[in-house]
Amino acid sequence: MPDSNFTKPGDDRCKNVIEPKVQMQAHSAPLGLAFYEGSEFPAEYRNNIFVAFHGSWNRSVPTGYKIVRVKLDDKGQPQGGAEDFITGWLAPGETKKGRWMGRPVGIIFGGDGVMYLSDDAGGVIYRITYAK
Repeated sequence: MPDSNFTKPGDDRCKNVIEPKVQMQAHSAPLGLAFYEGSEFPAEYRNNIFVAFHGSWNRSVPTGYKIVRVKLDDKGQPQGGAEDFITGWLAPGETKKGRWMGRPVGIIFGGDGVMYLSDDAGGVIYRITYAK
């Protein structure tokens, strides 16, 4: 809904706006994303989107520092919101900005179906497999 502080009655500038398909927490900084098409993870992960959240730096209660999964239907449309897939880069109970254990940023999937995730705070690349 348009903000009446900035629009006049009858103003139709927002009539063609497309609302987001998936809402995400502000200041989470989604930097990397990848579609999964491999066979290393179970079939229900195929054709889903994985998003790396770098994290906030200017919030009293930090957000981000995780990987989320967005499930897609057979037409490529999101089903529900984003769900946590990997967490743990934010120190437990930490509420002060700048106190993280890592910052996930880039996601790619190898030819073997394994997820590779870069962490620019830790200077490492994680190889993520599915335990069967």
